[in-house]
Amino acid sequence: FTDEVWTNSTCWGHNEDDTTVWHVDLDETSDTQYTNGELMDMFNPMLVETPYVYDTFEWPHCEAEGYPLQLVEELTPPSPLTDDAATSASSAAQVMASAKRMDTR
Repeated sequence: FTDEVWTNSTCWGHNEDDTTVWHVDLDETSDTQYTNGELMDMFNPMLVETPYVYDTFEWPHCEAEGYPLQLVEELTPPSPLTDDAATSASSAAQVMASAKRMDTR
């Protein structure tokens, strides 16, 4: 992101009012889900209520406990000649499947 201006994309999931997968108050029984704009407002690093913003996705303490250091898959941007929505959906599904495999609860 180079600024905080929302575009009006025809691709679902890229707009301020598009809903996300996260339910309000993380209550999975709720029918209400956060929008991109709501999450951006909640995680604004300038708010004192935001407890912490990660500057990297590195967790060496997890590696020390035997988890792989690369917990977030590095994704390459789609080529302009591909359908970025399909590529993103496929990548997101792979990341979710990987996260489920790592969840040992």
